[in-house]
Amino acid sequence: WNRDLSPWPAKRAFKGGEDFGGGADALLDSLLKILDQAERKDLPVYLAGYSLAGLFSLYACTRTDRFSGIASCSGSLWYPGFLDYLRRSEVHGSRFYLSLGDQESKSKSPLLSTVGKCTEEACSLLSSHGETVFEWNPGNHFQQESQRLLKGLRWLAEEQ
Repeated sequence: WNRDLSPWPAKRAFKGGEDFGGGADALLDSLLKILDQAERKDLPVYLAGYSLAGLFSLYACTRTDRFSGIASCSGSLWYPGFLDYLRRSEVHGSRFYLSLGDQESKSKSPLLSTVGKCTEEACSLLSSHGETVFEWNPGNHFQQESQRLLKGLRWLAEEQ
């Protein structure tokens, strides 16, 4: 998780946790190889993730144009250096869905407590690249993960 979904190495976010390994490019390469084998290449492809996978999804749209849209639900956009990276990167895709629990910014961790501000700024940056929505959900990070992802996927797949 911390190794494969993180865009570059960084120190752990939790006491007793593991450091981030920066393996996102390798994971993305594997994912793209699978997509290259798909029979239908004319259909839109969406990438969605929750938490660190939400960060990975947004990172992926800066590394390839293969995804038509991205859903980052409760994305770990507090990740050290990510907003600076997003500001200076070319972004691909035309639809971006971001969501966050309304209690997530109340974390006791100074790093994690920036997630609301970081997600709002990411939304602002992405809005210049395509249709973008940011939705607040009730609760903290560990509530209704599947339902939040489903909302993002439904929004991405809506008729445009």
